[in-house]
Amino acid sequence: KAGGTSITSTILEMEYPRRIVWSGKTFGVNAFHLWEFEDREGATVVRTTECFHGWLARLLPKMLQKTLDDSLDLWLSDLVIKAESH
Repeated sequence: KAGGTSITSTILEMEYPRRIVWSGKTFGVNAFHLWEFEDREGATVVRTTECFHGWLARLLPKMLQKTLDDSLDLWLSDLVIKAESH
């Protein structure tokens, strides 16, 4: 889920533990998302990017960007909590 919307996702690429690429579909939006993990001096640097396509993405780009930003903040916060608990 992102922004309360259910997303049907498909893993497109998995290069454990460095990279995950997935696509997701929901009403009027197709998304492609990349997560990259890099070991840097004992810490993990996480980079994530996403792009949207579809009629809803063209109609409401600012709203979708806000939803994505909020979701990424939540996902990254959850990732930190999980990583630090181990």
